[in-house]
Amino acid sequence: MIQIGEAANTYNPALNLLTQKGYSIRAVILDDEKFIWEATYRNIKISAHDPLTLLGLANLAETYGEQWQEYSNNLYDQFLDKSLEK
Repeated sequence: MIQIGEAANTYNPALNLLTQKGYSIRAVILDDEKFIWEATYRNIKISAHDPLTLLGLANLAETYGEQWQEYSNNLYDQFLDKSLEK
């Protein structure tokens, strides 16, 4: 069984996957202490606070395309409600 969780040691593999997919990646400096990650590929431009989120957003864009906002099945609440059941 592979166990993996969100941590800084997953950032480089996430960035590697994005570059393998063809994304151009850069850090966008917001001020002296803050920056965001930005990735672009063809007609996709995404931004996030960390590389894992960047990779997840890239997957959403690739899977759902321009209709990503039209996904309406509320799995978030369904999974949360099921986890909270006693």
